[in-house]
Amino acid sequence: MLFRYRNKDNNPPRRAALSDEALGLARATDDDLCLAHVLRLRAMALRTPDHLEECLEATTELLGLSGLPPPLVAGARLLRADSLVILGRIPEAVTELDLVEPLAKQLRSQLLGAQLNWARAGMLRLAGSWSQADALSRATFDLHAPTRRYTALATRAAQRWETAFMTGTGADLVDELRAATEVTGVSGLPNVLAMALVEADRIEDARVALHHLEPRTKDYTWLYTRCWALLAASRLGDTALVTSLRGQLLPYRRLACAASANVVSGSVAYFTAEAALTLGDPEAALADLAIAVEIDQAMGALPWLARARDAITRAQQLRQGGHLSRSTRAARPGRS
Repeated sequence: MLFRYRNKDNNPPRRAALSDEALGLARATDDDLCLAHVLRLRAMALRTPDHLEECLEATTELLGLSGLPPPLVAGARLLRADSLVILGRIPEAVTELDLVEPLAKQLRSQLLGAQLNWARAGMLRLAGSWSQADALSRATFDLHAPTRRYTALATRAAQRWETAFMTGTGADLVDELRAATEVTGVSGLPNVLAMALVEADRIEDARVALHHLEPRTKDYTWLYTRCWALLAASRLGDTALVTSLRGQLLPYRRLACAASANVVSGSVAYFTAEAALTLGDPEAALADLAIAVEIDQAMGALPWLARARDAITRAQQLRQGGHLSRSTRAARPGRS
């Protein structure tokens, strides 16, 4: 039952209750392996923006058990890394990845090695090490694509988008993102595609893409998909959608815009700040940007930190009575 509900419903409290029941049953067996599997399922079920600490608690308990199979230990550490990334605790996440590396070598697991390398590439991108990140991402794609094609396509496209957006070449990825969206069906890519279409000045196409936005289960991808939809709506000046999406994201401003360690787009607060600028509220934008600067500094997300500081300048101009033109609202530091 817990497996069935781990991500498919839109009721995280129900998942928490189910996993509490399952844990009680597992503990009654005195079987550590059974308990470990239930803890893993609990962590997967609670890998949502509202239950990240509980996810970490489950993996901590799991890793405290002795005699577990190395694949189970490695999987738990990857789950921990993903949750730590979303919480903005990047150094701790990197430590978890370091602990996975010897397990991947011991198991000679191509899949585990690929998962680790995707995450390493994500961390390099977050720090702005574009060339290193792209080389690792490309090598991982070549290794991973023959056996996990859809996962490899989606991850590679999302990672390439991160670099392209931050370096001012997002418009060049429209065709690649569209193809990856159509082939993989991965939920986050349509919102990124909408943003790429905005970057390419294909405004009507971007509006069409954005208005196919579907209600999403609040799973581990929710923050990432909502943040990019919000930024696209902000650039399009769609104030109704901006207001709605910003309201949804405000409680999560201190988290990272991430679905996993593979792709991290700075802080949620940056996206809500850009939305506030679109709505003509510089005070709200500056409050959000103060959070964004704090979180980006803590994460070592230097490119996103630069973008947040650029937004502070624009917010201060707006507060002083200046007018933000569309081109100023859509300022792209990477193109300067």
